[in-house]
Amino acid sequence: MKKIIMMVLIAFLMACAPAQYKPFEAPKVEFEKTATYVLDLSKLKKPEKPNYIVLDEDMKPVTAENPGDAKFLAFTEDEFKKIMALSAAYNDQTKLLKDHEDLVNIYIDEINALKELIVIKDQIIAQYQELYAMSENAYRQERYEHKWDNAQNKIVQVIMTAGLVLLML
Repeated sequence: MKKIIMMVLIAFLMACAPAQYKPFEAPKVEFEKTATYVLDLSKLKKPEKPNYIVLDEDMKPVTAENPGDAKFLAFTEDEFKKIMALSAAYNDQTKLLKDHEDLVNIYIDEINALKELIVIKDQIIAQYQELYAMSENAYRQERYEHKWDNAQNKIVQVIMTAGLVLLML
């Protein structure tokens, strides 16, 4: 009989224990880093091969029959201007495309930094939730212990008051 009373008393005390607080867990967000941008210059239109004149030592045009006599290459003034304009345009175009590649890579770095920021924010939220759960569990335990202490104090006060009333009668 004593064992049954002890078991009922232990079950009653266990039922009075505060429930553990379990916080909401947000889904974890993971990102892959965006790869850097590499510019493909092979599709860039290159200048055409210029029309040149082959000259010998005496500055006379060389025919196709005697290619070994060729010593110099000459261009007409119009052909030379065209070559210089195409060369300048090609150089400007490659410089612009390299600058564009740099800008795209800066944008990709910004995206990767934002992704890292989201991961750090999620870690901060998880730490906050853990600390909140710990403090909530400590609060519930403290409240339970004080509730039990207050109940014991009230019971003792009632018994003492009843004892004093009986003594006075």
